[in-house]
Amino acid sequence: MSLPDSSQWYTKERAMAEEVTWLLNQSAKVHLRFLLPRIEREGVKSVVEFGCGVGLVASGLVDKVDYIGIDSNPFFITRARNRLAGRPCFFYEADIRDRVAVNDFLQSQLSCAFFFLKNFGLHEWDQILAKLLSHGRFGCFDMQIAERDHDNGAEFHHVYLTQEHLERAVAAAGHKIVDREVQAESTVERLGLMREVMFWTQRVM
Repeated sequence: MSLPDSSQWYTKERAMAEEVTWLLNQSAKVHLRFLLPRIEREGVKSVVEFGCGVGLVASGLVDKVDYIGIDSNPFFITRARNRLAGRPCFFYEADIRDRVAVNDFLQSQLSCAFFFLKNFGLHEWDQILAKLLSHGRFGCFDMQIAERDHDNGAEFHHVYLTQEHLERAVAAAGHKIVDREVQAESTVERLGLMREVMFWTQRVM
């Protein structure tokens, strides 16, 4: 089953409400705590972020690396450009599925995405991950890991994967998982234990 893309669901009003939630939850700080030590460790100089939203992660990166943010929601892109105005970064409205639109960003050393991959249906999830990882020597992303694959989305996709499924998809994309960190655990009805996990991957040469 294919539901509408989450970026289409985010009207201006919904996007503004989501931005407030992100700010209150300080989710970008959680992502940056995982990202920044690994960027420094690997000497990463260029980053492309898919589903960059309103630029909250970008705010902690743009003075450290060459940064490009991509999102298919025009309101998010406008907010990100306004938030980072005058700082060394670029934001583009594009869909990760559109190979032509994102082709210029293939050479970034790190390709990352947060609160992103869970919003793609199981019918295309592996292909989306492969496209994400194709844009970097390193990859960084978060995902909801559960005891079985499941999509409980109603208005747009909201996906959980097994650890085994995710590991197969990463390997099929030509990467290996180098590092992971559990961010939170909870019990989800019909899914049992669910973990929110951050992953760091590296291309297999």
